[in-house]
Amino acid sequence: MNCVNCKTDKPVYYNKCLGCAVRLVKSARPSRKKQEMMMLYIHYYGQFSRDQILEALKNDTANATSAKLS
Repeated sequence: MNCVNCKTDKPVYYNKCLGCAVRLVKSARPSRKKQEMMMLYIHYYGQFSRDQILEALKNDTANATSAKLS
């Protein structure tokens, strides 16, 4: 995730960055419907498929969980 915006707390999302896509989908939690809408938006305006976003979300969650356990 090589986006400068991903390293800030600002609500700025760059539609060509996978890290920003992950943050955008996570911001819609816990609403599944809103998360799906965000993924459609990202797929339409960005360059990532739903599967790519879901895989990145899994990796992000796994990294956060392992960091908490350390």
